[in-house]
Amino acid sequence: MEDKQKRLARLTSGSPIEIIETLLNSMHNFFMGEIGVASDNNLLYLVILGDHAVALTISEGLFGKAGLDGYKLFLEKFVDQGKEGFNFSEIAENIGLNNRKAADEIKNILHAQAHMHFFFDDGSSGNLIVLSNSESLFLLMK
Repeated sequence: MEDKQKRLARLTSGSPIEIIETLLNSMHNFFMGEIGVASDNNLLYLVILGDHAVALTISEGLFGKAGLDGYKLFLEKFVDQGKEGFNFSEIAENIGLNNRKAADEIKNILHAQAHMHFFFDDGSSGNLIVLSNSESLFLLMK
């Protein structure tokens, strides 16, 4: 294992390529797999949140720009196509999610899913997060 001080010296005085490759590799290995699973399961809101997280991480990591400015820069560099109807950076403020808004949206979705209870014929119950709980209280009381 490389010494911490040696690695720090290499990363701070060496080529930025290694940092860029590390950032992109971590995005590919973690976020893209998760986003793919969400997409395969038609969890489109989670796909949007995941894409947004990737955009913000890359814009801050590569360009040093956070928040709306970083999101707008990411759209300009990687998404905009320079033709009418495809300049998403122009509406970045409307389509972007800030971290607080994203957290509130996830909280609201999970809250709603957790409180939609249903029962199976065998007496077990579930909700939209945990599809099958242990036996219901009704069976335990018999």
